[in-house]
Amino acid sequence: MPKISCIMPVYNTEKYLEECIESILNQTFADFEFIISDDGSTDKSKEIIKKYAEKDSRIVFLNNPKNRGICANLNDCINIAKWEYIAIMESDDISLEDRFQNTMKCFIENPEMDLVGSQWMLCNANGKIYLDSFIDLNKSFLGFQDRYLFRHTFVAPTVTFRKDIIDIVGLFEYDWLWDFYFYSRILFCEHKFFHCINCDYKWAIKRVHKESLGRSKFIKIEKLYKILRLKLIEDFHLEKYQKKLIYKTYIIYYQRIAIFIISRILDSIGLYEIVASFYQRYILRKKPQILI
Repeated sequence: MPKISCIMPVYNTEKYLEECIESILNQTFADFEFIISDDGSTDKSKEIIKKYAEKDSRIVFLNNPKNRGICANLNDCINIAKWEYIAIMESDDISLEDRFQNTMKCFIENPEMDLVGSQWMLCNANGKIYLDSFIDLNKSFLGFQDRYLFRHTFVAPTVTFRKDIIDIVGLFEYDWLWDFYFYSRILFCEHKFFHCINCDYKWAIKRVHKESLGRSKFIKIEKLYKILRLKLIEDFHLEKYQKKLIYKTYIIYYQRIAIFIISRILDSIGLYEIVASFYQRYILRKKPQILI
């Protein structure tokens, strides 16, 4: 049976860290190592990790005295990972208990597969689930690659990939959008065609809270999204669709900024979750490229 190296960077997420760690340790598929790299946390995250590491030998604790960014920590984890499959975890999210079991089932039944993800759910800071995801990878006006450029196709705490992918596409870059850029290099790779899939199951719960990068750095992250999309269009020679892709890049950028402003207004008057739930049920199902 293949084995998994689960890697997770941590920085000041003490509020959610215990629930996150336990969601990995309680997996029904138990043959894994769990490499946790603390990025110079100033809260009690280090103490929490150390407590669990002393109880469970599957945990490998990397204790960094200084904050170096997400990519440096992920790359440290990759460099010491022992097993052939790499599972990603984020320290404020939750993996459902059958995530690894279903992931490995997918890899075993589809030996050509290189990367496997799944659907996911969203919860608030208190763990209340308020949004599901609906992603259909079979429909896109330019195909799978275009879909990934503009939609939330892969979500980090659902993803597992073959470690040898790193030998071809390289390690992680761009701290705030390491996942987007890494998966993009896999999908657009000129040296090999990688088989990637999102399964229909839900394997994780992503937590949205005020301290998360997605909210605290939203404007800066969207600007970086725009820059990286334009870079990918140029780097991977998408000349055939270049004008359309560049146009869509700017449309999505301004659309996302507008949605952010509206969502913050709704949040300030206590209506965000009600409107977001309505949006998800009746609009997101039809146009899943925009997720608030």
